[in-house]
Amino acid sequence: MKRVMCVYLPQWPLQRLEHDEPELRGTSLALAGPGTAQGQAQVVLCCARAERSGVRRGMPLPEALTVDRSLHVREQNPDADALALGRLATWLERFSPFVAVEDDPAPQALLLDITGCADYFHGEECLLQRAVDEFAAEGWAARVAIADTMGAAWGLARYGRTPCLAPAGETERALQKLPAAALRLPAEALELLARLHIDRIGSLLKLPREDIPSRFGPRVLERLDQALGRLPEVLTPYRKPPEVQTFYRFEYPTDRRDVLEQVLREMVRRTEAVLQERNWGARRVECWLYHGSAPPTRIEFGLCRPSNSAGHLWTLLRASWEQTPVADLVQMAQLRVPVVEPVSGRQDEFFESGSADAEQLCGLIDRLSLRLGYEAVTRVSFVPDPQPEYACLFEPLLSGGAEKSTAKRGAPVPLSAASLRVFVHRPLRLLPKPARVEVMSLVPDGPPVKFRWAGADYQVKRAAGPERIETGWWRGADVRRDYYIVTTQLGTRFWLFRRRDDSCWFLHGCFD
Repeated sequence: MKRVMCVYLPQWPLQRLEHDEPELRGTSLALAGPGTAQGQAQVVLCCARAERSGVRRGMPLPEALTVDRSLHVREQNPDADALALGRLATWLERFSPFVAVEDDPAPQALLLDITGCADYFHGEECLLQRAVDEFAAEGWAARVAIADTMGAAWGLARYGRTPCLAPAGETERALQKLPAAALRLPAEALELLARLHIDRIGSLLKLPREDIPSRFGPRVLERLDQALGRLPEVLTPYRKPPEVQTFYRFEYPTDRRDVLEQVLREMVRRTEAVLQERNWGARRVECWLYHGSAPPTRIEFGLCRPSNSAGHLWTLLRASWEQTPVADLVQMAQLRVPVVEPVSGRQDEFFESGSADAEQLCGLIDRLSLRLGYEAVTRVSFVPDPQPEYACLFEPLLSGGAEKSTAKRGAPVPLSAASLRVFVHRPLRLLPKPARVEVMSLVPDGPPVKFRWAGADYQVKRAAGPERIETGWWRGADVRRDYYIVTTQLGTRFWLFRRRDDSCWFLHGCFD
C-alpha cells in the first residue's frame, strides 16, 4: 500500500528569513508586500510576537510600525522562498527519492512518497521521529504526518495533532474530526460549507455522494475521493530523475548484424533492470546507431501500455530494426527511454485472466502497429456530433500518427451526460452509405407506412419521429433530414430519413 509523508512548514517565508538571518530570531518580524494604489505598502505576514503587539495582516506598513516600534520589516520575496523550499526538498531525499513541493502559488509543504522506505529506518514510527528530530536540529519548525494518500497526509500535517502516524487502511477514521479546509478546497466551497454548518470532514462524509457535486461543486467530491484514496493523485518529484539510457561504444566499428543484435539485447536487459528498480514502464523507446561519416540511424517505437519486460521490448526493437537500413559501420549505440509511466503492481485474482488477456492484447497491438504502421491499427472514438456520419472517428491506438488522424475532425470529445443524449436513439448497425428506398406515406411529408428495400416489402406498424438533423454552411453541402424509427410487421426496427430538399427516402441503419 502506498504511504505518503507530508512536512508542513508554517509561515515558511518567515522561517526562511530567520534561517538566513539568525539575528531576526526571537524578534518582532513582518513581511511587506507591494504598495496599494495610495502608495502604501501593507503587511502580508507577521509572526506571533508581532500579532500580540497588535500588528495584523493587511495593515498599512506605517500603521504597523507605529503599533510596534520594535517591528523588523522585510520585503516579500516569493522567488527566494521557492528556491529555499526546493533546496529543502533535495535535502529530504535522505528519506525518499521522491520528494515533491505542494502545488500551490505559495507552497509551504513538502510531500514524500515513502512507500517501501520505512524498512530502512526500522519502521514508520522511527522514520517519523527521525524526520522530526532532524528538522528541529536544523532549526525548522515542522509539522510531520504520514498517511495513505497525499491529501490525507497534507490535511493531518496542517490541521491535525503532529507528529501524526495514521495507520494503513484507516484514512477515513483519521480524517473524521479534521476541518473541511483539510481537503484543500477552494475558498468559495469552504464558505458555502460554513454557511451550512458543515465544518468537519466527518459531517461531509455523512451526506449522499450523489448530492455533493450539485450542491458544492465537483471539486469537493474530487478532493474528498483523493484524500480517501478513491481517486489517484500523482506525486511529481521536485527533482526529475535522470533519464533511462544506456550506451555501448564498439572497439572497432562494425555492421555485422549478429554482433549488433547481441549488443542491443544486452542494452535492453540493462534498461529493464533500471526500469524495474524505479517501478517504471517504457511508453516510447529510441535506439540511436552512430556512424563515422553518415548521419546517425534512429529506431523508435511506442507501446500501448507501459512495459518493463526485456522480452517484450526486445521483440519490438528487433521488429523495428529489421525494417531500418543501417547506412554505415556502427561506432556507438545508445538506447534511451524518453517517455515512462509508473507500472501498476496489481495482482490477479486466482480465477481471473483479464489482466493476462489485456497484456497479450497490448503486445499484439504493439507488434501490429510496427508491422503495418501506426495509421493501420485504430480504435473508434465517439464524438458528440448530431450528424451520424461524423458521430465517431478512427484514431491510431499508438501516438505514432495520432496527430494526423485527428487534425481533420478535431480531437475526440469525452462523452458527457449532455452529449450522450445525441446517441440514445442511434441504431446498432449504421450503413456505410445511406441506401435509397421506396416509401409510401398517407400524407405528404408524413411518416412512412410502407417501404421497399433489397427486393422486400415492409409494413410499418409504428413510427417514431421525426428527428430533424440539419448542418450549417461550414460543413459544405447542406444536410437537411427528418429521421424516423420504424417498427415493421416482423418486429424489426429500422432508421429511415427523408431528405427535405427533394423528399427522397433513405435507409441509414438497423436497430436489431
